[in-house]
Amino acid sequence: MNKVRTKGTKFGQCNICNSYCKLTDDHIPPKGSVNIQKVGFRSITQIIDTVNPGISRVSQNGVKFRSLCEKCNNLRLGKQFDPSLNDFSRKVARIIRLRSRYIFPQNIDVEIRPQRVARSIIGHLLAAEIRDDMADSPRKAPMVDAMRQYFLDEMLDLPNDLK
Repeated sequence: MNKVRTKGTKFGQCNICNSYCKLTDDHIPPKGSVNIQKVGFRSITQIIDTVNPGISRVSQNGVKFRSLCEKCNNLRLGKQFDPSLNDFSRKVARIIRLRSRYIFPQNIDVEIRPQRVARSIIGHLLAAEIRDDMADSPRKAPMVDAMRQYFLDEMLDLPNDLK
């Protein structure tokens, strides 16, 4: 059975900045954005397996990928970017809950810090790669490299290539 892997080795290269260090667990979605509940993990082979499509693993508090250095996980994501994503998520959730009781206009304005929200989402997407040996370099590809560069350089606008 192919298990879904979310934990690599304790030491390795950070999926974002490539520094070799002790790796930390990144919560996806970040704590504070939604009420995290019990989730089940299935690999793609389990999804298409008609004989044994069962869940291979359950996590009580969301998904965590051990793939980021402390600076990228706690300082960059946790302190700089995740608060904007969390704030946006809570505002949208509040609107959705109220919408079931009230009739709203067709357009609703929600204040957002789009560059910080985009960097938060991109950081978590980059975190979601587990390699057999986390000491190996993270995957390189034009889009992934553009995502890393954008995440690490706050002076950059969202690249046109990212859609």
